[in-house]
Amino acid sequence: MVKMKKPRINEQMSKNDDAVVPKVHDDDISAMDVIGNDNLETIMNPSSKSCWKQINEVVHNEIPLPRGSILTNVAGVDLAPEDAGQVLQFLEFCNAFGQAFDLKKGHAEAAIREMVKGRRGCRTQSSFVIQIHIQLLSLIQEDIDERRPTLSPTDGKNSWLLSLGDFVSKYPFMSKDFPPDRFNKGNAIYEELSISGKLKLLNFLCDETLNTMELRDIIDEQILEFDESRKEAKAKILAAKEKEKEVKKKKQDEIAKAVLAKNGAPLSISEHEALMSQIKEETSQAHAEMEEAKAMVSKESQRSDAVRSVPMLLDIKGRAFWRLKSYNNSKYILLQGMGDWDSDSPSEKWFTFDDAQIPEVERYISVTRQAMSIKYV
Repeated sequence: MVKMKKPRINEQMSKNDDAVVPKVHDDDISAMDVIGNDNLETIMNPSSKSCWKQINEVVHNEIPLPRGSILTNVAGVDLAPEDAGQVLQFLEFCNAFGQAFDLKKGHAEAAIREMVKGRRGCRTQSSFVIQIHIQLLSLIQEDIDERRPTLSPTDGKNSWLLSLGDFVSKYPFMSKDFPPDRFNKGNAIYEELSISGKLKLLNFLCDETLNTMELRDIIDEQILEFDESRKEAKAKILAAKEKEKEVKKKKQDEIAKAVLAKNGAPLSISEHEALMSQIKEETSQAHAEMEEAKAMVSKESQRSDAVRSVPMLLDIKGRAFWRLKSYNNSKYILLQGMGDWDSDSPSEKWFTFDDAQIPEVERYISVTRQAMSIKYV
């Protein structure tokens, strides 16, 4: 397994790191409530990195994570724990860029099922796995202006597998695990690969397509659209704030005018109620517009799938917390366990939490974020 330095999901996507981190509702408890002044004084030292680690150790001990379940099923397919992350990475890629290579809805999930369970008598031409490889390879070849015949799903001179072998041979880190001569032996040899090996090849192609002009254009376009929509949303919220201020000022002015009109005499109860009713209606409307503008900002702040995904939290234990569209449409929080960052061969496992555990996980994420934002001196 390749040594992992950071979370894998969509790490290959946009180089624009100005990504929006998904929100978690803050609990009533704060990081300082958990850490406490005594602990804070004890662990403060000149090394901010060491201090940060110690702070997070305290948070970890005070707010332990619930024990999640190892993720072994994605898109209705039973998987080995070590394959779950690669499947998620592939599905996230397809969610973001499937349109670029004419991927039909459901085909990505069908390819995973086929990869795990086999084709079960289906013809080679009907293989979802092979068709996706052909689509990805064709996109890459078109980008580098390689004039090649249409790739064939069957064995032969124009076989997709020969093309894949030729492409893999250009990358030593891949050809070490997949010797070029292996691809000369036909589709039957591909079928003998492990599921992990097939997923590694597939994700390798997905990564390489991100260097093509077509996908870079999609990413750049989505970044531009996001930036423009965010500016528009912020302008709307500023306008709504200004309107709310104007309504409040108008309220004060109208009360003053009404009193002056009566030569300083106080308003009668009926006059006061009528005026306050009118002002209350205008104030409520302005406040509603403000809330609507805030909701729009929150909605517009969600980046396109084509823009780099970031975890909700990356904690001191090397664990990344995600909400992914490829897993129940972001309904659940997933934990990506990376093991020891300094290990030569870290083991990656994914965990999921049930409905009852989600509030505890969100509380851990919220407090840890606060702890990570504390300024150390």
